[in-house]
Amino acid sequence: MREKEYILKSYITIFYYCALSAIFIGFILLLPFLGLPFYLNEADIAQIFVIPSMISILLGVTVWYMVKDREKIPISLTHSAIIVTFVWFWACLMGAFPFYILKWAGSSYTPFTILHGLFESVSGWTGTGLTIIPDVEDPRKIPRLLLLWRSLMQYIGGAGFAVIMMTIISGPSVSGIYNAEGHTDEILPQVKQSAKLVAYIYFGYYVLGVIAYVIAGMPVFDAINHCMTALGTGGYSVKNTSIGGYNSPAIEYVTIVLMVIGGTSFVIHHFLLQRRWDLIKTHVEVKTFWVIIAVFTGIMLFWVTLPHQEYGKSFELAFRRSLFEITSAMTGTGFNTVSYSQLPDLGNFLLILMMLAGGNTGSTSGAIKHYRLYMIAKFVFWNIREQFIPRSAVVQYYVMRGEKKTFINDRHMREVYNFVLVYLLVFFTGSTALMMCGVPFRDALFEIASSMGNVGDSIGITGYTTAPPITSIEILWMFIGRLEFFVIAYCLIKLSRDIGVMASTDREKRKR
Repeated sequence: MREKEYILKSYITIFYYCALSAIFIGFILLLPFLGLPFYLNEADIAQIFVIPSMISILLGVTVWYMVKDREKIPISLTHSAIIVTFVWFWACLMGAFPFYILKWAGSSYTPFTILHGLFESVSGWTGTGLTIIPDVEDPRKIPRLLLLWRSLMQYIGGAGFAVIMMTIISGPSVSGIYNAEGHTDEILPQVKQSAKLVAYIYFGYYVLGVIAYVIAGMPVFDAINHCMTALGTGGYSVKNTSIGGYNSPAIEYVTIVLMVIGGTSFVIHHFLLQRRWDLIKTHVEVKTFWVIIAVFTGIMLFWVTLPHQEYGKSFELAFRRSLFEITSAMTGTGFNTVSYSQLPDLGNFLLILMMLAGGNTGSTSGAIKHYRLYMIAKFVFWNIREQFIPRSAVVQYYVMRGEKKTFINDRHMREVYNFVLVYLLVFFTGSTALMMCGVPFRDALFEIASSMGNVGDSIGITGYTTAPPITSIEILWMFIGRLEFFVIAYCLIKLSRDIGVMASTDREKRKR
């Protein structure tokens, strides 16, 4: 009976936070109206945001009112996984409606099915950036406010709902929610303070990024959108040919800087603001980040872009293209300046590796992350070195992550290896699924690496006319990649176990 009471109280707490999240998402859906004064001719499409907003707010308020006076308790990490999974699912579902409802607003707009809308929403919230919109430059086919909504999804989704919500609410369970969403590094001693600092840093970079884009020659509307999607490492663009459509070295270099910022841990940004150069230099992920950038940019430059008949005409152009594409793929941003279908296999293979690698932990990028890659390389080195030291020697291994000296044990390494193994298994499973749908081997690897790493680069498979089975697979893998699959697994296992306990209790009562 005590277990049943605990489960009931824990789900009251879960419903409370889910209700607040639904209300929060409802208000986010109204943010595109900030652009309405500049596009008054699009006032007739207001319904595409108002309808899902009201649904989310009314449902959230109803549930909140039902549980607000009930007892709340601290909940476990697995219960936090249920909250995080629900919040992301609900955001993706509500975010899809503006695309689907658009066909009610005017016959000239591109008609989207609910699958199209769900794809664009999941791609937006997860910071992936794959798109099925055939023409983003023609306002007669796609409203500017809807483009602004795509960018907002990537900007907010990049920071994470836990970070944004915790700047507003507090409670006994917020720490678990923060950790369940993948924020394992706390910048400040208190989790809520860390979340607020992340939000301030994130917004500060956004303001500076917009100014830098405008100075580089980008139109204001384009700068507002591209800065959000660059920092959120999402890659949605208001140009059909992405950043390459501007044909501007200045804009490309500004974008590279913003992508690096988005792919860097917020902990490192905090050290940067404090001018703690010693902590930045010794941080393992800073070293790993720049070593990977340098090595793979060099390989791309000398073996792919310089030999290319178009990009090899200028060393600076070849270098810029190499640095841009490697940075875009590794940080999970997905902006592009070249056509991937025209790159040789080596170029696409390098980009696949970068999409699997990902950026820093605690950043807006996804995939395996640099810390895990560093730990695997270091563990191999330690194992080799152990063969040449006396067996009686006692060695404690550690790595530096800012001010923290993290000592490494077998359990720590098992967690790293388990994650990487499961990630690769899920990656190859998704690639196999696409190949079963008729997608060629190289293209299947590329698209799944992009979907699962929340990158957004496409080799030409993803689009408005893509077959529904392929679109559905990519939707699922984008969602799995953003929540790092363990969160989803915890959620499903915990739900099934709690339902089992409640059902068994009811059966015992009936027997009595």
